[in-house]
Amino acid sequence: MRKFLIYIFIFHFFPLFLIAQEGNQAEQLSLAGYTPDGHKKWDLLADVAQIFPGKKDITLKKPKGTLYEKGEPNLHLKATSGTYAPDTGHVFLQEDVHLKTNEGSDLQTSDLFWDSKKSLLKMKNDIQIVKENNMISGKNMTIHKNKNRATIEKNVTLKNFNKHANEHPSVITCSGKMEFNYDEDFVELFDNVSIVDPRLNLRADYMKIFFDRITQKLDRVLCQGNVMINQDLKKAMGEMAEYDVSDGAVYLTGNPKVLKNNHILTAENITFFLNKEEVLCEPSAQLVLFFSEEDRDFFNI
Repeated sequence: MRKFLIYIFIFHFFPLFLIAQEGNQAEQLSLAGYTPDGHKKWDLLADVAQIFPGKKDITLKKPKGTLYEKGEPNLHLKATSGTYAPDTGHVFLQEDVHLKTNEGSDLQTSDLFWDSKKSLLKMKNDIQIVKENNMISGKNMTIHKNKNRATIEKNVTLKNFNKHANEHPSVITCSGKMEFNYDEDFVELFDNVSIVDPRLNLRADYMKIFFDRITQKLDRVLCQGNVMINQDLKKAMGEMAEYDVSDGAVYLTGNPKVLKNNHILTAENITFFLNKEEVLCEPSAQLVLFFSEEDRDFFNI
């Protein structure tokens, strides 16, 4: 079988010209796509490329791809095998797929679909992302590279590790999706969101979680809808909350309540301190005592 070198350059998505014949095997494949203003948008390399009789797609061995932003590389792909469809610009990567960003994220999965024209990447199977002190796992992930936006649809779990402290990681889960930008230091989680932290358990319908830009540790959490907090013997609830992780304080609003032992504290705003036995209620603070389960049911506790 004759071996040769294939170079394909695609300008402005005009029809490409492929120097190849059916059954031929190339020692190396090199493709590139460019924006209308001449900046490189992507490239694709492979150690071996082959076109089989009756097939339009090019089979790739050890493919490597790069996506560019303003002519500079910022997302890198590699896999054990894959295919390239010249008529659509679609790339399918399989087996030991890795994706790395300039921001330090390292993603692993079993297969990946890449629409080179739309800068769209999709992964249907399980994914795992590692960045600094964070590990994210889930299923059905989509990356819109033009928007630097990513979504994980199912089985979302985020673990935030504190490498400088001898404690368990913070574990964050949700029943819905997680969304995040690669160039931002926050993630958004939807539907029955839960944080199991060494200091508290926190639940809400929606959370926006911010990370420290340098250490990537949890910094601040904004919660909306049916907020519930459990810490030792204390329980708190409200419609909205802000959890300041470094200060160890939770600020509750929206008909907030704090329950401990035989009393309930209510106010317009409640500050729930995690590191000390102190709760700040203001204004319109009230203390309600109860002595039976019927009393608790009255306050929906």
